[in-house]
Amino acid sequence: MLEDIISSLTSEVLLSAWTFASTPERRLRRVNEDVQLGAGTIQRRITLDLVLQPRRPALVPLLRPLRTQLIDNLRIDDSVPSTPLNRLESELVSALIVRTVASAVLSARGVSSTSAGAMEALDDVSLVSVQTSRWGLDLLRRLQLARSATPAMIESVPYFKAFHTLANEQVFIDVIAFYRIYRLILLPLTSPAGFASVRFTYETPLDLVGRRSRTDRLRSQLGLSAYDLTIESSLALRTPSYHFLLRTPSSQYVHEKELLATRYPYQRHPTAMPEPWELEPVRTTGGKDSFVNLCTSSTTEYAHLYAGNLYSEGTRRLFAHVVIHERPLGEIGWTLLASLIVLVTTLTIWLLGGDLLRGSAHSSSDAIAVLLVLPGLLTLARARTGADVRVGPTVAWVGSLAVSLGALAAAVLYLWWAAMLRSGVKAAAAAPRIDVGYAIVVVVISCSIVWCTFRLIVNSRCYRKAKEVDRDVANVLPE
Repeated sequence: MLEDIISSLTSEVLLSAWTFASTPERRLRRVNEDVQLGAGTIQRRITLDLVLQPRRPALVPLLRPLRTQLIDNLRIDDSVPSTPLNRLESELVSALIVRTVASAVLSARGVSSTSAGAMEALDDVSLVSVQTSRWGLDLLRRLQLARSATPAMIESVPYFKAFHTLANEQVFIDVIAFYRIYRLILLPLTSPAGFASVRFTYETPLDLVGRRSRTDRLRSQLGLSAYDLTIESSLALRTPSYHFLLRTPSSQYVHEKELLATRYPYQRHPTAMPEPWELEPVRTTGGKDSFVNLCTSSTTEYAHLYAGNLYSEGTRRLFAHVVIHERPLGEIGWTLLASLIVLVTTLTIWLLGGDLLRGSAHSSSDAIAVLLVLPGLLTLARARTGADVRVGPTVAWVGSLAVSLGALAAAVLYLWWAAMLRSGVKAAAAAPRIDVGYAIVVVVISCSIVWCTFRLIVNSRCYRKAKEVDRDVANVLPE
């Protein structure tokens, strides 16, 4: 397959691939990015609407991740007639792209690319896409030194003459700087009509999303997903029309959403997640009709950000900031209901357990123990069989655990009570120890009920305020 791909690559195709990678806004008509929270990951489903030359082969750069970044579970939609190049194929094709750009620069400056010195320089610079980042940095330093070479050195060494020519072309320096940091995931594609739509899905770890609040740091320590999400949206800078859509579980809603940009042109580390104080809302200057719209209200299950022509703003990095809240009932409501059922059952068995044990067969104690533990098991099973236990609220997660342990403890206490009566221990002697155990269970479940109720009241007030804000905004908007 690799030989067939390389044999079909012409200089026009390679130069077009680099133009696509460096200025994608010329070929990307629209980008739709649908983000969903998964089991410790963020799943991105992206649709690219492309403009290509009719009936001519092209290399479409789907993504340009960092060289140290892995793309997990990349899947191309079945409607796409081809598959992306693997890592080795992409690196070799990238080396051909660098070599082709360098050869075009030499030819434009009157330097023959077939001479011995030029061939040696081309072989040297084309390795930037397959060598280590340290080698690429060393190549950049040598190119900078070649700019200040004396005329005698340039004329005496053919290799140095070609190297000096390349070093004085900013276009080629941009190519080297790009491949030193990024790599391309390329998709061979031919469109009969000149228009194509490519859909693909990939995943990124949820840990890469910035956590801004103390609550999210606590959720991280408990192994839960963040509710304050800052997701990098680099595709917004590569197209005239960008749509970002994030869906939440049905028990949650989007409370806040905005598009943020880096505050300063240079960061401490250009590839690291910025700190909250390094970000600010995107402010468009109106160049080339750039804009940012928030298309949905603050109480829906998804956040829709619509941005256009942001590539003209010169913004370095963009991030979609989404804050998720719990609906008034949601998972906490189910946890509260299960806590009430377990509390009522435990109190009933505690108060009437002695009479049940004395007035019925001892074999019925097993059935009563199952009745005690059943609500807790159902609560735990429902939490585990949901879409993803990691995205649930902390209160519901802790409450479900408390209900399950309380129900289990109540069942064990009842079986212990029955065993003591069977062994001949008098009820009066067993009662103090049984009472202490049931009192502890009741206190734990009661605390869970109080805390869940408090959180339900807080969530209801937040949801009501968000609804009021939506109504105020709707009243202000013109008809």
